[in-house]
Amino acid sequence: MNQQELLSRYDYNSWNSMLKFKELVPLESRDEFGALVEEGKKAARTSLQASLDAADSTARTLALGIAVRRISWLQVSGLLSELQQTLQDLPFEGQVLFSDKTDSRLQSLKDSRAIICSLGMHTPVTQLRTFKPQP
Repeated sequence: MNQQELLSRYDYNSWNSMLKFKELVPLESRDEFGALVEEGKKAARTSLQASLDAADSTARTLALGIAVRRISWLQVSGLLSELQQTLQDLPFEGQVLFSDKTDSRLQSLKDSRAIICSLGMHTPVTQLRTFKPQP
């Protein structure tokens, strides 16, 4: 939770606890007091929802950035497109980068690469062009 969310929750709870003082307010002002408390609760609820939406948006943007960075790295790596696709599909798990299934998948790719080399087949790596600014 971020700080704004915590403050919004506190604000909402504070306004909600104000209702217990409604009986202490003079009779002619109770309706106005109740309306004031309801407006405060509504504003606090709106602020809370906005902070939750902002936190959700930030998390999604961060996840998208990580995915784009990973895909970009794979595209410029010079690896075969089949290998790139396999690496993209590897599952992530907890604190480790990949799950237990990763080793077997990578081993099978290594074996297939070794088989291709042993048969004398050459798989060219795409050449990366260096950036040349336009004159």
